[in-house]
Formats: sequence, structure tokens, C-alpha cells
Amino acid sequence: MILPFPRLLFALSLLIFAPLFGGPAFAQAPPAPAAPGESADALQEIEAYLNSIESLQGRFVQTTSRGTRAEGDFALVRPGRIRFDYDPPEPTLLVADGMNFVIYDRELERATMVPLSRTPLWLLLRREIDLEDGLDILNVHQDEEYLAVLVRQSDAPEEGTIELVFRRDPIELRLWEVVDAQGIRTQVALRELDYENRPSLAEFNVQNLPGIRPRGFDRNN
Repeated sequence: MILPFPRLLFALSLLIFAPLFGGPAFAQAPPAPAAPGESADALQEIEAYLNSIESLQGRFVQTTSRGTRAEGDFALVRPGRIRFDYDPPEPTLLVADGMNFVIYDRELERATMVPLSRTPLWLLLRREIDLEDGLDILNVHQDEEYLAVLVRQSDAPEEGTIELVFRRDPIELRLWEVVDAQGIRTQVALRELDYENRPSLAEFNVQNLPGIRPRGFDRNN
């Protein structure tokens, strides 16, 4: 089943594969580009941090260049699982079950499914995160407070870019920003992060959502 087009676009704005600078984290000026040796060290630091995450949950705030804004709760369990619960009145629920990514409308009880590997969130959910595996590193920026890496898919550079931004000391993912092929910019900021309390895997089981057909979904959740 397919969601109404405006609602589908709203949900997909979180997922589409951007230069971040000028967003709130860098309102004054972007960090300086890292030197080649520093870039390698920064990428290793980012990969070590991301690979250390087994689970994560907290709040998110999503804004777009179209003027939309929404927030809610998110939960992540690596590898392969993530969930975004939007606060009312937005009825959208986004869930990755380890194999598929589902965009679900609670009001209409309808869903759209895409392979998880075809979304930019796969970058964060892979079992082993290697920023040079299937990605082009376009830029690495850092200063005393922030570290940012801008990437795009090697086999689909026309689809756009995603930039991950980390606060330093200790390193922590604070936001990402994406720009799609049409130039639409979406920023997702994270807060109230909790690494200790592991979400139940049942939260990522989409088969029991009203209106969802089990066919094509991962039955092993």
C-alpha cells in the first residue's frame, strides 16, 4: 500500500541521500577542512565510535528547507534496526526491521516499504561501518568542538550527499543533514541520547502493525 504523496515526501525527507554548514551547529563559521593526515585520523575516530554503538535512543528534531518541522522519539539497535516515532499530530512511524525500511501512516494504516540498503540510514546501521566502503569521502571538517564528514554513494553520486556531525570530547553523533537530487535539505538533530538502556527488538517488528502484510518482511525479528 502506498501513502498519500505529500505524507510520503515528508517521511522520505528523513531518508534521502549536503553541505551542513550554515545550520545551527555551525551558525558562526564552518570548521576548517582537515589536512590529509588529520582526515585519516578523524575518519578512524568516527568509525571507532559508530562501531562501538550497540544501541541508542533519545529524541530527534527534523527540519527541512521546505519549512517543515517535526520531532519525536527514536531508537536504534545495530545492526539493521531503527525506529522514529513522530509526536502528534504527525501520524508517521518509520521502522527498519533489519532488512526493510517501512514508512507507516497510523491514521490510514498504510505503509510503503523500501530495502534498508537503499536508504542513507544503512550507513549507520551496517554491521561493520567503513566510511570508505561504497562511499566517496567528499570532505572532513573539524575544530575544537565539532567533527564532520561529508559523503555520497560511490555508485549513485547523483542522488546527493549526507553529512554526519559529531561533538568532540567525547565524540558523539549530534546530527546529520542530507540533500536529495532536487536540492531539498533535511536536518535531523539528536538529543537526550541514552546508550545504556537497550530497546526491545519487538519495537522493530513491523509485521504486527495494522494493515501490514507479513509477506516480504523479516520474520526473524
